[in-house]
Amino acid sequence: MLAAVAAALSVLTIGGSAGAQTPIATPSPAIPDGGCAAFGRTQTYQAWGPAAYYERPVDVSYAIAECDATLTGPTFTMTATGTASITDAETGEALDSRGFAVTGTWTDPAGAGWPLDWWACDVESATLDWTITGVYDFRVSAAAGAWTLDVAVPGADAVHFEYSGC
Repeated sequence: MLAAVAAALSVLTIGGSAGAQTPIATPSPAIPDGGCAAFGRTQTYQAWGPAAYYERPVDVSYAIAECDATLTGPTFTMTATGTASITDAETGEALDSRGFAVTGTWTDPAGAGWPLDWWACDVESATLDWTITGVYDFRVSAAAGAWTLDVAVPGADAVHFEYSGC
């Protein structure tokens, strides 16, 4: 996985009634040091997700074109779009190139930021949607350490998985 984001919160002090000052957290940029490219990755799918769509093992390289990420307290929020380049995992033959998008928000008091602390009990809440247009929809959510994963691929059986991290 990618290195964790080391982002500090900015604190804004505003005036309240009777001259009291109350600090409030404001979002801070939470893009990793590598910029948007840090959210990119190459992943091999042997028999599920895009492999089911292309009916063979595939490598998918996710190149990020645009991204936005913020960290507010323990809550990380991100969006990214780009291009998924799909190749045959065995021959290296280029098969396809499609747009993809990822959106996510998660709260993890043990270390908010990128990457998500997968399957952990201390993830209070999480949603992450990763989609290759017309090929693959990956959706994960968590609430109090209880995780749900759903994968949809046109023409293939849906995948549903539940896991308790606690």
